[in-house]
Amino acid sequence: GNHPWRGRGAAGRGDWGLTASRSQQMEWKFGLSSGVGSVLNLSEPSKQLVCFLASHTVVVYDPMENEQTLLQGHVNAITSMCPAEGKTRLITADAGEGAILIVWDLATCQPVETLSDIGSGFVSLDVSLDSQYLVTMSDIDDGSMEVYGKEQEIAVWSMLDLSAGPLVMATLPAGDKQHVVKF
Repeated sequence: GNHPWRGRGAAGRGDWGLTASRSQQMEWKFGLSSGVGSVLNLSEPSKQLVCFLASHTVVVYDPMENEQTLLQGHVNAITSMCPAEGKTRLITADAGEGAILIVWDLATCQPVETLSDIGSGFVSLDVSLDSQYLVTMSDIDDGSMEVYGKEQEIAVWSMLDLSAGPLVMATLPAGDKQHVVKF
């Protein structure tokens, strides 16, 4: 039928040339998430790259080519990211129900490893200078809005085998939520 929101696209089609899957495909991100570590400079002498968080998406921006590559796969807003292996990899984590951690290959912009079953997720993570270890700090917000009396965990993981679980864990006393962990 004739709907008031339909117009004529460049090809003269009444639907502007959009299909259901095409209409929901993200092509460019404007704006970014605020917070600690929401922007990273991944530049090297041979290339310039900036990486920033935009809710559930990581945007890898090449200012020389004016191109964005969108890394998608998180169902919750991303809470932390850090480079690894000489800026060839990027690790991202979210917090909330179904939280995951993803290791991205920045050359292909594809995930190379994904960890699920990580509880309520992570508020912070960091990689050691030699890229051998990952440290994470758990989130305590389980959606109940009650965070007092809940403990956070700090864990150290081997980057060689993240799926094996943490090498060591420590529990922080309840009552004072921490937001950043660093090597």
